Amino acid sequence: MRTYDEVVADNITAARARRKLSQRAVAARMQALGFGWRQQIAAAAEGGRRRLTVGEMFGLAYVLETSIEALLDPGPDDKQIQMPGGGSVPRGSVLRSVRGSNDGAVTWLSDDRPDFGSGTWPWPAGDAGPELASDLLLEPFRELFPPPLWEKFIEFLRQSPVIGPVPSTPERLARAESHDDHGT
Repeated sequence: MRTYDEVVADNITAARARRKLSQRAVAARMQALGFGWRQQIAAAAEGGRRRLTVGEMFGLAYVLETSIEALLDPGPDDKQIQMPGGGSVPRGSVLRSVRGSNDGAVTWLSDDRPDFGSGTWPWPAGDAGPELASDLLLEPFRELFPPPLWEKFIEFLRQSPVIGPVPSTPERLARAESHDDHGT
């Protein structure tokens, strides 16, 4: 299991290799955009030894002629992404987060400790990313919608809050019951 920093570092390395750029060329392009980069900074970013700012991610997407999303997406071999504190979230949850949807894979207990693994329908927390789950669960309905409406329908489902699997801890059970009591 890898950390998200490792995922991003590997994505930067892969994007640079696809463009056939040296680390020195990446640094030069970043400098041309106004970032104070040198070859050593590019190497540290690829090696996961340097955390990037949001602005640097923005710049790198243009330097590497890719998207921010491509730099942030975990690969298909990354089934779980390790959090620094020890918990992990499924790849599908990370993909949904990168694409603008919080699926509830990390919720918070009353003492502000994270509770990992809730997930929501139609893409439960697990190995399947949204593309695979939508293919499996919703593909039979695709022919009912013209393409633009289908995309809106999928986005609506991704935004729909739904309680995840049956709660396994007393706090989760209490939280689920309080949602039911309030009609949410």
